[in-house]
Amino acid sequence: MRFKVYVELTLVFMVFLVVTFIVPSRPIDDFMQIVLSTSTFLFAIILGFSIANRHRRLDTIRMNLRENDAILISTY
Repeated sequence: MRFKVYVELTLVFMVFLVVTFIVPSRPIDDFMQIVLSTSTFLFAIILGFSIANRHRRLDTIRMNLRENDAILISTY
């Protein structure tokens, strides 16, 4: 279920990539360069926090599994 976010993100990226090739464009001026730079920076920050959150959850799962394994071994 959580993979759906990454699939949607990839699909949105592909759609915007296709749109950039289809829609005629003018040269990028300074304002558009600032907007693109800012949005790319914010996207990278959001993606970084998302990856860090995934690693934290995986570490929590590993810790819980080890704890339960230790309880089972001591019970045995």
